[in-house]
Amino acid sequence: MEVGNLTYREYSAMMEVYNSHLRNNYEMQRNVIFNAIINANRKKNSKVIPLFDEKNDKTNIEILGEREELFGENTFA
Repeated sequence: MEVGNLTYREYSAMMEVYNSHLRNNYEMQRNVIFNAIINANRKKNSKVIPLFDEKNDKTNIEILGEREELFGENTFA
C-alpha cells in the first residue's frame, strides 16, 4: 500500500514522529496551565512555583561552542 509517493512504513514512521511532536506540545501546554492555576491560587506570602528551573551554569560561549560542534560553523545565536 502506498500513500502518495510514500510506502506504508514511511508514512507510519512519519505519523509516529508527528504524533510524538503533538503529544509533547500538549504536555507542555498542560504543564503551563497547571502551573499558572497553582500560582494564581497560592496563599499570600508563599513562593511562586517557577515553570522552569533557573539553573544554567553554562556561559553563552560554552553554549555556542556546543552548537558549533553539533551543527558546524554556520551556527546562529
